[in-house]
Amino acid sequence: MQMNLADSKIAIIGAGPTGLGVAWRLQELGLNDWTLFEKESYAGGLAASFHDTSGFTWDAGGHVLFSHYSNFDGLIERLLGDGWLKHERESWIWMRERFIRYRFRITSATCRNRR
Repeated sequence: MQMNLADSKIAIIGAGPTGLGVAWRLQELGLNDWTLFEKESYAGGLAASFHDTSGFTWDAGGHVLFSHYSNFDGLIERLLGDGWLKHERESWIWMRERFIRYRFRITSATCRNRR
């Protein structure tokens, strides 16, 4: 059986990044017969942040987006504007009495016999 989305009622469960993205895309496609359900009084799901009375920001969950899709990246830039923080991730491992950058890079310095 083939389903025609244009004739369907659509329920979106959760106003996290995925639910919000689905709602956005349905609107782009001209599909308006959908409802987004969220149990909290705010959108964001585990990507939400909160400020306490001391001004500290607490994250409900991870806030990492990793994408190579220009349409997705463009939408995030458009919606978040200056609220979008970008940074290059660095990871280091303590091994043989020194820090080594992770992901491993094979170099002559990496391959030296250190005893």
